[in-house]
Amino acid sequence: LNQARKLLSKATALSDQKRLLMAIASGKVSRVDRLLSIGLQQKKGARGLLALYMAAAEGHYTPKSFTEEEDMKALLVWKLGGNRVAEINHRANKGQSITYLRSRSTVPPLIPSHEQPTVEEVRANVEATFGGVLDVIHSLNHSKFVHAVLMFDELATEKRIRWDPKTNYFLVLAVGCRGDFFSGMAKFFGGMAIPSHQFGRSSGKVHYAKEATVGALGVLCKDNRIYPGRPVLVSGDCKQESGEEHAEVIKTVLKGINELQDKTKLRVVTLASDSETRRGSSFIQLTFKSRLSRSSPIYPLLKSLDFLNMHVGEDDLTCDKDWKHVFKRWRNLLLRRRGVVVNGLRITPDIIRNHFKSSGLSADYIRSLFNPEDQQDVKMAFDMLKDIWSLPRSSSNSHRGFMDAREALWTLGKLLYHMVFPYLCVDLSLSEQIEHLSAAAHLALILYRLAGKEFIPTNLYTDLMIMIKNAIFCVAKAKIDDPNGEFWLILLGTDRLEELFGILRTMVGNDANLDILQLVSRLAGTTEVSNILSKYPQWDRSPRRLKLPAMSRESKEIPDSADHIKPASWRGNVNLKDISLQTSWNRGRRIVEQECEGLKHVLDKLDKNNGIDILSPFGTLL
Repeated sequence: LNQARKLLSKATALSDQKRLLMAIASGKVSRVDRLLSIGLQQKKGARGLLALYMAAAEGHYTPKSFTEEEDMKALLVWKLGGNRVAEINHRANKGQSITYLRSRSTVPPLIPSHEQPTVEEVRANVEATFGGVLDVIHSLNHSKFVHAVLMFDELATEKRIRWDPKTNYFLVLAVGCRGDFFSGMAKFFGGMAIPSHQFGRSSGKVHYAKEATVGALGVLCKDNRIYPGRPVLVSGDCKQESGEEHAEVIKTVLKGINELQDKTKLRVVTLASDSETRRGSSFIQLTFKSRLSRSSPIYPLLKSLDFLNMHVGEDDLTCDKDWKHVFKRWRNLLLRRRGVVVNGLRITPDIIRNHFKSSGLSADYIRSLFNPEDQQDVKMAFDMLKDIWSLPRSSSNSHRGFMDAREALWTLGKLLYHMVFPYLCVDLSLSEQIEHLSAAAHLALILYRLAGKEFIPTNLYTDLMIMIKNAIFCVAKAKIDDPNGEFWLILLGTDRLEELFGILRTMVGNDANLDILQLVSRLAGTTEVSNILSKYPQWDRSPRRLKLPAMSRESKEIPDSADHIKPASWRGNVNLKDISLQTSWNRGRRIVEQECEGLKHVLDKLDKNNGIDILSPFGTLL
């Protein structure tokens, strides 16, 4: 009898389990995993789980527990799609409500600069964007400071006047074309807009700002919770200010950040931007004030690096040019009819086409590489530069002119290889990255010394050298402030600010511009989206034209589900304690001397000339 009862009990339990399995298979309830998880936490058996499932299927019960990953997905939908899409997700997929998502959102809105940016506004924005991650920054255990890049770029905006209720100011006016730069404008009193010049600020013309200058901080660390770019400045721009006036804006931002250094532990070690001329002028004023002092902690690390330019700003500040922009400008230069001069031979687009054709590349592919209408395609720029450095030194064509051109292209390819490879080969150690950059600096110095502006334009040459110099200085500062830490070269530049702009375009569409008030309200959301995608990179797929592939030592592209080269995907040794800057710098020179033996005499001659460095190839700063 007892045996029969046991069998009947087991049969009933088995029947309940089958019924539960059949119910789940019906697909009437979404998020079954959460429903079962909650039921099991409540110690329910198969029958209790079945009852819970049936209640959910009939709409009487909805599981309210969400995982961290589900919350992050819902936040992405809300930030990128807006309230309407989030509400549809809530009702159709039983997802999180907007009220719940607001409680999970961690980044408060920014304060726009309605006129000349102030230290107080920058301080408030730094506290707002970093307030939720200060505990993470403090847990990094850096002995002194956590280093950061201060990035700047512009975004086109609508010429539309908007009132900001939080500050009681109108936005999107620019005042003082002849002198004072400040964006924004008129304070709202009693329903009237009072032009700023009536407050004595300016007597110049009043007009719309057509762009917004955005400044953001990017922390140099691998923690995906804090390394995405974080905006600290949003200011209208009329494009009329001089380099000196823009330098004052940057100094204000730096002061606002530095006043919170004791709280944030952040030290700005470099200023980064693209190739915009006005900002380049302001960067030079701020970062070429004097030569590196002998009392500087980094001086012993850099004093023996031949040809390295030693000019710095306050606190040994240096400037940087975004490496992706430099790559694009090289391709755009090679598309021009005047070409470049290497080894006394002018390399024109037609010569490059002929050598590509002789190496077996198809006519359609070559035509796409030389498409002049697509000058912002980073992937296209990489493909062209890689195809040049992949050309063999020898050829079956024995014509003297062809062979001379191939030798010149091979030399140019070596420069391009050493310039690009350290940013894309995830197998390289930090020492090897510096060796490649040193080789690029020495070879570019030789070629510019021989041909001057006929080799490449002075602006491109100086930007390339500024990029390399900044990398060396940033490594030196990191070795002093965090000797047991790590350093990722790929985090330099403005890529993280560009990612925020890309997310912003996803929110509003590629064919529409924001006004400044809309920009400010959405920019905080882009930071949150960037944080989430940094944590879950497999969810993201950036536009093909902005993607650069990760490469192995053999220059082969590495297939990866993640769409960006991030610190987590870097496989080489980037420990600061394992690098000697002097050794790596000297190895880079020896690489050039071995690969290009015919150019070694140029370096030997430069050794005898005082005052020569990578930014002073003829003895004076370019």
